[in-house]
Amino acid sequence: MHKKKLILIALLIGLIIFLLTLALHLSEYQSADCRLSNFEDNYSAETTIFIGHGYGSHNDSNLALNKDLSCFIQHLKEISYQGTIVFLGDYVREGNEESISLITEQLGGLLSSSYFVIGNHDNSPEMINFMIDNFETLDYKIVGSTIPMYSFYTYYQTKNLDIGDVDSSFFSDVLSQQDKNNSKDLFLLFHELVWTSCDSTLIDNEIQNVLHNYIEYQYSSNICNYYEDLLNLEKEIYFIGGDIGATGGLSQNYTYKKNKNINFIGIGMGENGRNVLVFNQNKSNSFNIINLADGSTKELILDGIYEDFKYYYKKYFLKVFFKIKDTFL
Repeated sequence: MHKKKLILIALLIGLIIFLLTLALHLSEYQSADCRLSNFEDNYSAETTIFIGHGYGSHNDSNLALNKDLSCFIQHLKEISYQGTIVFLGDYVREGNEESISLITEQLGGLLSSSYFVIGNHDNSPEMINFMIDNFETLDYKIVGSTIPMYSFYTYYQTKNLDIGDVDSSFFSDVLSQQDKNNSKDLFLLFHELVWTSCDSTLIDNEIQNVLHNYIEYQYSSNICNYYEDLLNLEKEIYFIGGDIGATGGLSQNYTYKKNKNINFIGIGMGENGRNVLVFNQNKSNSFNIINLADGSTKELILDGIYEDFKYYYKKYFLKVFFKIKDTFL
């Protein structure tokens, strides 16, 4: 009987710690407001801001851009931002008319300089119609940038989550145009981190094994068929994906790997990861990460600070446990 009581008490303590952890996590997320004043304001017309998983946490109820991102968008409006914004998928929770209307309202005048890659949460007849109305096609060139940037749709419309392949004729056309293009760079933009589906004969394990979220997606992509062609281009190639989405409550989650002339960058807002990627063409093609939680900016570093889901939760749980211990004991 005494042993059963001890087990029951242990379970109860565990439940209390779990609920306090959850409450603290949610309170930290909800504490963000629009009073931050230390965002950068020295953007130019040649700046591109990349945003992945813009609706943020799977556990909240907002339909479109989450609160932190809405604040950042408001800041861009206030400084009359003249650059380009690229949403790398999952900018709305569901691609219905209500969500589309809301994100249109949130962007306001910035809508005209915003571009969208369809993600799994955005993949709907309504969002596809929105894309056709604004860009005429689901695969297109980002005309707001002087550097060649292309958005790719990697979802079959007949199977909502059958992901991976790009339109081969469009991708071939993109490659054929590069010999005539004087730019030293080429940006290929996706929602998923499609390059992780390539086998190890093309991409080493360190690049291949980056998880989108806390699970490994099982799919293949014909993008791998073009890998050798991209290596042979005398350009810097940037694969950028926006679906690092549920890797715990890190303040920043991103990955940056490189193989020869090909750069692999993954970003995303995540459960609590409030970061966006800024590309400044007029500053020797520099990349910076902005942490929307505090407005700080840091340079995107090769082999950056990507941390996996399991490691985060171990670290976060211990952090919260000792916070509780210090508070109540």
